Amino acid sequence: MSKVTSSWKDYLSALKKHSPEAVNMLRTGATTEQITMAEQQLGLTLPEEVKDFYACYDGCDPNDVDSVAPPFAVCTFIKLLGQVDSLVSETNIMNDHFEPVEGAPTDGKLITFAKDFAGNSLLIQCLPSDIAIWRFDPSNGVIFLKIASSLSEFLEKEAQYLKEGKYIDYLINYDDDYRYLDTD
Repeated sequence: MSKVTSSWKDYLSALKKHSPEAVNMLRTGATTEQITMAEQQLGLTLPEEVKDFYACYDGCDPNDVDSVAPPFAVCTFIKLLGQVDSLVSETNIMNDHFEPVEGAPTDGKLITFAKDFAGNSLLIQCLPSDIAIWRFDPSNGVIFLKIASSLSEFLEKEAQYLKEGKYIDYLINYDDDYRYLDTD
């Protein structure tokens, strides 16, 4: 079992306990063929961690987005393929329309894996030998904020926040990371 698969398992356990309705939003894992198709459409080879991540679950069912608090820091985990609301379509939109700004990561390619349908998203920075996770949240004054050095680290943080009772809808910024406000 890869590290990201193990981290997914731990995150899913915490999500089942604290937001079982969000678990029901998750789609079955992407197939090898779907992952290959996404790579072809993006023009890059996805890092193994990203492939393992999408092999576990292929985003969320977009029909549930308005009725359920989504996984991942008020962002909905988006599917790999599709004309709209997918990793491929959102990545292409960002790359076609994004103007470089101060603080933006400049190495590797940024791909979008989660969004809030209001212009904010979570991005994977695909580097030659590594990845990083970034929050892009211009509506809240956060242009780019590095929040994890891997998908495993991101999932582990998300699981810990849920276990500590720090819930998804109470997002705040804190220095070079983000935290959730306690709901108590």
